[in-house]
Amino acid sequence: MHVPLPIFLARIQVNAGLWEWALYVMLCVGPTEKEYLKSNKKRTLIESRAKNFFFRHFYCNDSKAAAIRVFLQNKVGIPNTWFEEALAMHSAYNGDSKSYISHLIAGKKLEEATMAIERLILPSSLIEGGGSLKNLKLFLASQCNHGLNTCKLGIYDPSLIFVI
Repeated sequence: MHVPLPIFLARIQVNAGLWEWALYVMLCVGPTEKEYLKSNKKRTLIESRAKNFFFRHFYCNDSKAAAIRVFLQNKVGIPNTWFEEALAMHSAYNGDSKSYISHLIAGKKLEEATMAIERLILPSSLIEGGGSLKNLKLFLASQCNHGLNTCKLGIYDPSLIFVI
């Protein structure tokens, strides 16, 4: 079976632990003619594949993560939203709801963040009340500074008093 040279190079880079360079190659080389004819949107196909590849390989706990992030953002042009989405996915996998929501908000995924708050944090805070509810209010207040619209959660004023 014939493997195109860019895919072969990307595989070698991944095997050598240089996945960030494989991502660069993926972004520089377009899809095959057959794939291009199917998609009609060459750039969208390239970015979609690259983003999926990025999500599989970016680990925030990796000792080289900071250097890789600087390289990918500054040299390759990977948007910050990709990093925030990847961090949100890792937080969700680890069961860290607040980090998950914070990264969704930082990644401009406000609808998803609102749904996550409604499904993951709000019910238990309302049931437990007391300190849990106070912590929820503080968390929501901190997220409002990053663009979260608390009105969608039934919170109607800046002091974050719940409408029940």
